[in-house]
Amino acid sequence: MKIKALLSLLLLCCLLLLPACGEPAPVEQEEAAPEGEYSITTPYEYPERKAWVHSRSFPEKMEICDIPEEILAEMSTGALIESILCHPLLGSFISPAPGEWEVDLERFSSMLCAVPALYTREDGLDLLEKKNQELQDRLDDIWEAQRKGEALPENSSENSLNLKLQAGMAEALLEELKARAEADSTPEQP
Repeated sequence: MKIKALLSLLLLCCLLLLPACGEPAPVEQEEAAPEGEYSITTPYEYPERKAWVHSRSFPEKMEICDIPEEILAEMSTGALIESILCHPLLGSFISPAPGEWEVDLERFSSMLCAVPALYTREDGLDLLEKKNQELQDRLDDIWEAQRKGEALPENSSENSLNLKLQAGMAEALLEELKARAEADSTPEQP
């Protein structure tokens, strides 16, 4: 029992210390957005860790790592999704629960302008579904290679952890977007 508690604590520490992403992934261009609608098509480049790591409070760290509103307005939905999933403090909102990841999406949404911005995008649900499937496929590839005992690429354990974090958040965002879409399509009763 003590070993499980220690392992859980160690995993949680690793999640908090690891950045959520390495290099930004290439962003798939949205088919739904008209040409030139958004001038920013790459994920947001968050401040380096040294700019926020010594901040006094967690909300202060989140404020330093928030995406400015003027950038959000110009950011494509694909870049917005990548930016959310690569947030340097993402691990602080996801905790390992027995057999699953528990995501504090409400708290994350309240501290990061990008999440409410995603909720307003017409193509958000479709692009997030594609991204979620991509993350699941990449995780499946890593797990399959491990199962077969194949040599894994360098840093694959770190990449696997980052992918798990991103997949957990993508799944939570996807559920929220689906619930919002369903609520919008349900006619109001007089």
